[in-house]
Amino acid sequence: MSGAMALPEGDQDTFLVVGFVCYDLIFTSPHYPEEDSMVRAVDYHKRRGGNASNSCSVLSQLGAKCELLAPMTTDENAQYMQDDLKASNVAFHNCPIYPECMTPFTSIIQSIASGSRTIMHYRPDGFPETNANDFSKLNLSAYKWIHFEGRGLPEPLKMIDIIDAWNAKSKKQIPYSVELEKRAEATKSLISKGDFVFVAKEFARYLGYNDALSALNGLAQQVKPGATIIVPWGEQGAMARCSNGEIVSSKAYSPACIVDTTGAGDTFLAATIFYLSQNKSVAESIDFGNRIAGAKCGMKGYSGINDVYSQILKGGK
Repeated sequence: MSGAMALPEGDQDTFLVVGFVCYDLIFTSPHYPEEDSMVRAVDYHKRRGGNASNSCSVLSQLGAKCELLAPMTTDENAQYMQDDLKASNVAFHNCPIYPECMTPFTSIIQSIASGSRTIMHYRPDGFPETNANDFSKLNLSAYKWIHFEGRGLPEPLKMIDIIDAWNAKSKKQIPYSVELEKRAEATKSLISKGDFVFVAKEFARYLGYNDALSALNGLAQQVKPGATIIVPWGEQGAMARCSNGEIVSSKAYSPACIVDTTGAGDTFLAATIFYLSQNKSVAESIDFGNRIAGAKCGMKGYSGINDVYSQILKGGK
């Protein structure tokens, strides 16, 4: 099976996603407003956001046991997010709490006319990132897979060192994946890490690659031996370079009507690692990721992904 690796068995049954959570305000507008103008929104809702948080929502919808590790506060917005995590069956008991901080938040404008989304994010000065000390307190025997958002560097590198030390002495290996999205020089340090390296289209372009295949070929010698590189490319689908060097691809799946594209990339990532964790091939996994991400774009939020997954199972796919 192309790109397959031995996965843990037994009591390691939880996906751990390390990264960020914030409070999202999402406005749907007939069109993107011109500067110094006023446009009446046709819809508005609040949502728990952040890449890692979104991926946890998807994993939970797919029936997986998952946990979020991200900095949190104690203000009103943080309480909303904690209540939503509980309702979504996402564990967060190991999240570091900073009562002196204010919760970061994001305003998102979704344009009906163009299908675009414009994001304005506010994070208070000095807001902390998850650090290796937080990670070192975890009982790694609980986890079947660990995923890292590419943020707060170099701390994720220190956390990966902890996993490598664990894997070196444990019979049950913990596979881990990394996501390269933030366009910053520090993000490059993650290319050589991870059993599975997810490279966002935005970051691939930041590196100078104009398509998924050139990114796969260009990064092939930079990842660690045996690593799989996965490059989602929006409407063009996704491509991957398996651990044996084989290149596989999957088309994109568009919904009948685009409703909400926010979190589509996080959905692809979560669905892909979910399938990989079941020892599915890389080709099957990225195709599943595209199916779920496409379906998500046709719904508001993530509630309903479980129904899509049930239909896929009934169809034998």
